[in-house]
Amino acid sequence: MATAADLSVPGLHHHYISKQSLLRAIWRFAMNDLWEREGGGRAEHIAARSRQQRLMDALPEEGAANGLFSTPSPREVSRAVVRMCTGVSQWYRPGGELSPAHLAEQYRVVARMTVGAPATT
Repeated sequence: MATAADLSVPGLHHHYISKQSLLRAIWRFAMNDLWEREGGGRAEHIAARSRQQRLMDALPEEGAANGLFSTPSPREVSRAVVRMCTGVSQWYRPGGELSPAHLAEQYRVVARMTVGAPATT
């Protein structure tokens, strides 16, 4: 990145004190660009997000309708599970207390309990 910006690595660190701050700046730029666009990119992003949410909504709704899940609120469960999973990127750190496998197992149990299914299969 430093080379592409015609900077040295120390010069890049003068503007961004850490890789995390650089990534935040890139994310902010990308999100601002997306939200400022008229039509195209923003509409595509929203449509893709909506399609994904509808797919996730269908799972607990079908499970509740078929008696597999006991949740009285399948749509809210779907939203909660999606937020739980997308939120991992805000706090997870490689080398932290949870390995990816352990985190996935914990989230599997929480998701099953949220829809009203037994924690074990």
